[in-house]
Amino acid sequence: RGYDMKNREKTIFVKNLALSKKFYSDIIGLRAKKTENGLVLDDRFLLIESQSPINTEKIVFETDDFSETLRKILSLGTVELSRRVDETDDGRRFLSILDPDGNSVRIEESVDSHLKNLIASGKTAREVASLTSLSIDKVILALKHH
Repeated sequence: RGYDMKNREKTIFVKNLALSKKFYSDIIGLRAKKTENGLVLDDRFLLIESQSPINTEKIVFETDDFSETLRKILSLGTVELSRRVDETDDGRRFLSILDPDGNSVRIEESVDSHLKNLIASGKTAREVASLTSLSIDKVILALKHH
């Protein structure tokens, strides 16, 4: 049975399915499932092998463990860093890299992870709300779950 098209968010054409699977599964952490058309990642992306892929995709992922994801990326030694680790306006870390086919991939620290780090660093709920532009209620709710 083919891939259910109505659930697909994005198709990514790649030159080497095995290399792309390694990148998106091992580094980004997506679950890969083989189909007759290619490879489905987390039921969100369909990778299709093509001899001349067009590299125009901008793909964004969030991670709960930014430091570990960064360590995995750097351990490969083959991933080209588009820029250094940077921060969003609310202080979350992110990194832009290129996948094996030259598509732009942005990896961001998740909001929940960022909140937990700020709370663990001893910031008050008001300080965290101010730094993240989140409501004080959302921060207090996160504090209760920490």
